[in-house]
Amino acid sequence: MAHLWIRDDHGWAILPLRGGEALDLTRLPPAGQPDLVGEAGEGGHPTVWSLDAGGGEAWALFATPAHHALVNGIPVEAGMRVLSDRDEIAVRDRAGLFFATERLAALGSLPAESRAVGCARCRQPIAPGSAAVCCPRCGLWHHETDSLPCWSHLPECGMCPQPTPLDGTYRWTPEEL
Repeated sequence: MAHLWIRDDHGWAILPLRGGEALDLTRLPPAGQPDLVGEAGEGGHPTVWSLDAGGGEAWALFATPAHHALVNGIPVEAGMRVLSDRDEIAVRDRAGLFFATERLAALGSLPAESRAVGCARCRQPIAPGSAAVCCPRCGLWHHETDSLPCWSHLPECGMCPQPTPLDGTYRWTPEEL
């Protein structure tokens, strides 16, 4: 899920972005409390909102030159800028915002209504309802049980470079800058 890293008095915090909703950057809620969202473009303020990307996730910053919006230090003069992972956003005097697309892996189960699928690492079937991890990057399923720890067996997914820790830690934070 896309999110904004927001710097406040206590350090960096995450504000999740939800598709279909817009976030007015002049009325940012306290970090981690995305309750000040509205319709895209509402109120003529600089706004981050999701775009229909043909099934993929894409986000853009909409702003006029009067908003003094910058993405990576470059003014948003054309009215819109499609955002990329780790873009730095500044609006008027507000800095300390970074857009990010990293999604964390989480232990779950193959949905009960699904049919069995092959594990991306061991190729054995994963039964519906059994403990497994769906890679947030490539979308392939892996066993994650005591007897078949296919997800956590190696430091990366069996099919892509997604890290396998299930500790809820992001690989990148703005603190690294």
